[in-house]
Amino acid sequence: MNGKREENSSHVKQLGRFAVVGFEFAALIVAGFFVGRFLDHRFGTGYLTWVGLALGTFAGFRSLFVMARLEQRALEKEDRENGPPPGIDEDVSKDDAKENSDDRP
Repeated sequence: MNGKREENSSHVKQLGRFAVVGFEFAALIVAGFFVGRFLDHRFGTGYLTWVGLALGTFAGFRSLFVMARLEQRALEKEDRENGPPPGIDEDVSKDDAKENSDDRP
């Protein structure tokens, strides 16, 4: 019973992380746009909105990349602690890697 509860808790945490990443991605893009727009009005230019939008988009994608890398590390740590997921045979993956390395010149 506790195993099922922990599994559900893990899924909820993961869902929460993905929701935060989506919100953060959108918020960074919108923030970049409005900061650029403010600076355009402040200095009377016409291009800072685009610069802000580009910087916000860059920051959003960087945030996605960082979160994906952290999630990948967490999954690798979990695999080291618990072994591979059910249905994955380590011997098969080692044999595949050996076959692929033999094909190289």
